[in-house]
Amino acid sequence: MIYARRAFSLWSMSSILIRNGTLVTMDSSNRIVRGDLLISHSHITELGNTSQSSDVVIDASECAVIPGFIQTHIHLCQTLFRGTADDRALIDWLKKRVWPMEAAHSAASIAAAARLGIAELIKGGTTCALTMETVHHTSNVFKVVEETGFRATVGKCMMDKGDEVPQGLQEQTSQSIEASLALL
Repeated sequence: MIYARRAFSLWSMSSILIRNGTLVTMDSSNRIVRGDLLISHSHITELGNTSQSSDVVIDASECAVIPGFIQTHIHLCQTLFRGTADDRALIDWLKKRVWPMEAAHSAASIAAAARLGIAELIKGGTTCALTMETVHHTSNVFKVVEETGFRATVGKCMMDKGDEVPQGLQEQTSQSIEASLALL
């Protein structure tokens, strides 16, 4: 998590200058530019060669500078469960491993899972995620996302029906909807 804290503190700076990189722009012409990238207050303000100064300077010589990746399917609440029963079929894995572990989550464990998951995402170059959490403690994931400055769309799982759903994950439909609306 040291890497993640460093990354977050860099983004809280008012300006970052990435010098001498091969910049993959992803603009309408798909230009690849050799030069500098200036970020001021979280926005790209210059591309090419700049003489501007900045709070942080990163030498990107012999490096490609690409846009951040976007993770479109993740469950941050499951980060701590990784590697458990990977040899099972999906439904068996959910019913016998994931759902019981999600039912056992506390507010602290779900926050720890989210922090670890976000740190791993950032270290791998991901800057935004779409994550579906579990039935309880989703507000803790919202807090971690806000604290870290990571960009995410976070959803709460709703489980009002289903065979073999652990008692700790079962909800009344109206209460589940109320909890989801409260998160909004």
